[in-house]
Amino acid sequence: MLLGLIAAIAASLLLARHMVRPIHQIEAGAREFGEGRLDRRIEVATGDELEALGAQFNRMAARLEETYATLETRIAERTRDLALANESKTRFLAAASHDLRQPIHALTLFVGQLQAIQVPAGKHMR
Repeated sequence: MLLGLIAAIAASLLLARHMVRPIHQIEAGAREFGEGRLDRRIEVATGDELEALGAQFNRMAARLEETYATLETRIAERTRDLALANESKTRFLAAASHDLRQPIHALTLFVGQLQAIQVPAGKHMR
C-alpha cells in the first residue's frame, strides 16, 4: 500500500509538472503580448485545451499586429493630408494678405501725394 501511495504521488507530481509548464508558457507569452511584443508566438504542443488557448493568443496577436500596421499607414496618410492642407492654407493667406495690402498701399501713396501738394494761402479746396 505504501508503494502504491508513493507511485500515486510521483504520478501526480509528473502530471502536475506536465500541466504547469504549458501554463507558464502561456502566461509568459501573454505577458509579452501585453508589453507590446506582438511578433512573439506561444508554442504549446500538448494537444489539449492549453494548446488551443495558446493558438487563440497567437491569432489575437497576429490580428493586433495587422491592426497596428493599418493604423500606422492611416496615420501617415492623415499626417500627409494635414501637411498639404496646411500648405494650402498658408498659400491662401499669403495671397489674401497681398490682395488686402495692395489697395491700402495705393491709398497711402495717394495720401502722400495729396500732402505734398502745397495750397496757396487763402485758397481752400472744396
